[in-house]
Amino acid sequence: MRSIQHRTHEIQISFENYFNSYGVQVRFADNAYINDTKDQNQGISYCGLNSHHQNVEAEKCIRDLHDHSRVLIVQAVHKWQEAITTHKWPYAVQTICLVPKMG
Repeated sequence: MRSIQHRTHEIQISFENYFNSYGVQVRFADNAYINDTKDQNQGISYCGLNSHHQNVEAEKCIRDLHDHSRVLIVQAVHKWQEAITTHKWPYAVQTICLVPKMG
């Protein structure tokens, strides 16, 4: 059985090859990318497949945004079932983004 690191590397190469086929040069391992990251006082961390723990605050924000948007859609369907469809999802997300935090 192949390791997760080996599979992650395969996916990275596949991603780079896909963009290279369209003439877009993408190389995360290039020295230019790594040096620029260091020059910007940023770090590089690599994660494996389905690793959603790299940025806990951002993940929580996204989850809250989706949860509140889902509640908005469910309430709207309850009030006006024939007019509300899943096509309204982007509008629900946008509305939740514009509403100031309560509580």
